[in-house]
Amino acid sequence: MLNFRYINIKFVKDKAGNCMKLTGEIQNCMSKNFNAVAFRITIFLDNEPVANTVLIISGFGANQVRTFEQKIEEVKYSYEFKKKLRCEIYPESVY
Repeated sequence: MLNFRYINIKFVKDKAGNCMKLTGEIQNCMSKNFNAVAFRITIFLDNEPVANTVLIISGFGANQVRTFEQKIEEVKYSYEFKKKLRCEIYPESVY
């Protein structure tokens, strides 16, 4: 079974535009190295899915923590939305 831990997940404004960006850290909690891991990220606003994206982390070593930033182009930044947003992250495939 795949075991990853998601830490310090935050919604922030993308500096280059007006879209939302998801930042945080993912920890590989296994003793196995992966060439690449694809994570599915689903963004919800009031429990309605509003965006889907895939984050690929290459060279993900055993027990390693990796920082990530992922633009969510479908969601425009708004402080009011930020308070109502939530996300689900799960590994979709590993190589």
